[in-house]
Amino acid sequence: MNTNNTEPSWRPWRTKALLLGVALVTCLGVRADSETYKTAISSINGAAGYDQPNQLDVVPGDVISLSAELLKMGVGCENGCPQNQEVEDFIWVSSDKPDAECSGAVTDKSCLDTTNFEVTDYGVNFYVPVDAPKEIVLSVRHTTDSNWDSIVLTNKSLETHTAPPTTVVTEPEEYPESETFSSEYALAGQGNWVTISGDRFWVPTTYETDWAPYQHGYWSWVDTQGWTWVSHDPWGWYTDHYGVWRKHAVYGWIWLPFETPVYRPATVTWFNTENEVGWYPYYAGYGRGYRLGHEDGFVDGYWAGYNAAEYFQQESIYNPGFTIVSYSNFVSTDISAVCIRQNRYSTWRRAFDNRGYGPTPGGVHWTQSRQWMQGRSGRDIWSTRVNTRNFRGGFSLFTPARVHDRPDHYRHIGKGFDLRGRTSVGSIVRHEGGGRRVLPPTENRRGIQMPPGRRDGQGRRINEGPRTRQPSRPNPENPRVRPINVTPPNRPIVRPNPGTPVRPGRPDRPTVIRPGGGGHGGGRPGGVRPPVVRPPGGGGGGGGTVTPPTRPTRPTRPTTPPVVRPPGGGGGGGGTVTPPTRPSRPPGGGGHGGGRPGGVRPGGGGGGGGSVTPPSRPSRPSGGGGGGGRVGGGGRPSGGGGGSVTPPSRPSGGGGGRPAGGGGGGRGGGGKPRRP
Repeated sequence: MNTNNTEPSWRPWRTKALLLGVALVTCLGVRADSETYKTAISSINGAAGYDQPNQLDVVPGDVISLSAELLKMGVGCENGCPQNQEVEDFIWVSSDKPDAECSGAVTDKSCLDTTNFEVTDYGVNFYVPVDAPKEIVLSVRHTTDSNWDSIVLTNKSLETHTAPPTTVVTEPEEYPESETFSSEYALAGQGNWVTISGDRFWVPTTYETDWAPYQHGYWSWVDTQGWTWVSHDPWGWYTDHYGVWRKHAVYGWIWLPFETPVYRPATVTWFNTENEVGWYPYYAGYGRGYRLGHEDGFVDGYWAGYNAAEYFQQESIYNPGFTIVSYSNFVSTDISAVCIRQNRYSTWRRAFDNRGYGPTPGGVHWTQSRQWMQGRSGRDIWSTRVNTRNFRGGFSLFTPARVHDRPDHYRHIGKGFDLRGRTSVGSIVRHEGGGRRVLPPTENRRGIQMPPGRRDGQGRRINEGPRTRQPSRPNPENPRVRPINVTPPNRPIVRPNPGTPVRPGRPDRPTVIRPGGGGHGGGRPGGVRPPVVRPPGGGGGGGGTVTPPTRPTRPTRPTTPPVVRPPGGGGGGGGTVTPPTRPSRPPGGGGHGGGRPGGVRPGGGGGGGGSVTPPSRPSRPSGGGGGGGRVGGGGRPSGGGGGSVTPPSRPSGGGGGRPAGGGGGGRGGGGKPRRP
């Protein structure tokens, strides 16, 4: 009875409570569904942003630097709100190896031991192996997210039909003539390629902590070209004649190949005092090579041209790579054994104040430089010739002939390189007691990379700070690199919504959809990310025509240097071949940044464009290097059947005389670069 009497009195209340609860749960459920999270790749090779391409062209030897972020999606975050997650919170996988997984949270070992990944303070590096397949898929997810974001790496070297290298090339004669010549093949196993602000640089695996270019070798004289460097470095036969060296805060000394592969006897600037002669690897004839400055991590000062002397005094920040010897030691067969390492900056200052610097030692015309140097050194100058090898596709490789053999302690260096190994970029490899000892760039086995960054409205690069709970520690045995000092933005790390469930275990591998298929998990902010697409003809998948994602146009690197034929060089047979006459260059010719630094550094690359007002200095003969971009000369020498082959003539840029403050080389052009 009681039950029957009381039941009517509470049943309506129970019904109302139930309906209210359902409404509340429904409301909360809709709100929860509107605040979802997804993983997105946030930077590729230092370029930050969430509109990254989902396909990237690579070649074996490349190091691809990647970062990821967890994005909150929902009301007010339609384009994705970054949660500022740390590298320890992400898991990376690749398709090139079974079970190739790398977690940023692992600290007792390096991912590079078992995979091609390497954890950095900003994300990961991926090392493209020498035997890379046509495509490699890299994917990442946050530990609280079951969706993956992916990028496809396309091996472009396979399109040239070039077989992967089987040995390390340490002499030009070791490169097979049956193959197409490429920088990647020539330097395989001796270092890695990194991308900085759109330019690809090669980072050597050096054998000394204080290694610098144009120190391990000797100078010879070629009658048609002048001072020619002959390197003992296992890569110097190529790098020291077909590109320029630069000093970077993260990677150390790195090399940029010429956009057009032309031969140069050496790419240095000379200076001299009353007792010493020196040089450093700044080459006024290639202004494009110096378009990147301090904000891009470079610490050589070369973007200011010859006028970087103001920065060279700050040894704690800038390192121009001076090599100085006494005149009597200039003819040494191993410069590194006799170079002066004390008071280098004061020696440079004396040379600079007396205008004792330029494209040739002594400030004389290059044809008179040998006599000038011989008179001061009191020693005979070594003479040599330039050898030529022709490769498939029409490329002619020029290299100076050796007058002296490599010293014994250099012979083992090339044998210590591992063509198929994964040596961390920035490492030093020493050979001790017949063994191989690798000194990584950090003490806790973290990799190094250029910090991700983006350009502001004025074109200045703003670098991001590290995102890690365990930052890298520099290795005291490997002081060649130093991390870039970046002030992290004042923004808190946002943890995912506590109500978001953490998926136990590892989800299934990401599925890359073939043409005609659907997308993959974890798209880009601002809409659904397009599916990871295989190029047409890649096999698999459904039908339909698929347009690959749009990518920025990359300049095509010619494989054949321009052909320069000396006058009278055609046809066959004998006769005397006269080297081409060096044309005079008008005052203010391209190359270095003219004028004293003083003002805002203008942007710009290559030389020659527009009028340039030279600095107010005592009158000197006109000179300066050649303009940016292609530099003349250096092609296949003429000579028909049975005739002698004449090596390429000396380029016309930067002949004799003191520099006259010429035009716009690199990012110079007379403006004062901003100090960091």
